[in-house]
Amino acid sequence: MPANKYFNKAGKRLPSFSTIDSYCKLGGIEGLMFWANKHGLEGRTLEDARGEATTAGTIAHELASLAIKKQPILSPKEVAQKFNATDDMVTKGFNAYSMFVSWWDSSKIELVESETQMVSEIYQVGGTPDAVGRLHGRNILIDFKTCNQLS
Repeated sequence: MPANKYFNKAGKRLPSFSTIDSYCKLGGIEGLMFWANKHGLEGRTLEDARGEATTAGTIAHELASLAIKKQPILSPKEVAQKFNATDDMVTKGFNAYSMFVSWWDSSKIELVESETQMVSEIYQVGGTPDAVGRLHGRNILIDFKTCNQLS
């Protein structure tokens, strides 16, 4: 997916929230280096290891996006083909999606819109949240995240 570009009213290009967030997380680079080294020592390429680590989360994200928009959910076979995913990746993706659905249904969030590009003229930053919703009469921004564990 190509990166979105954000501009303020004056036409100046702005950084995305994700770019700023990634700069803030650079202090944790040692964990990423350890992970990459571990997979390298196992004879795996970085692309293979990264693909396996992220595909289940990408599947869950895609299914969650379809669900909140009330669009048809892909079958496991369609997901495997679309993401070139193994059965294990598909199973993990659907398990995460199932947990998302339980949370979403219990949250009582009303979807307003999804995948809408936004720019803050005050903070001079842009972003595309996964959804904008309403909860208890207030607008909220929603950005889906996946990980291997809760922290």
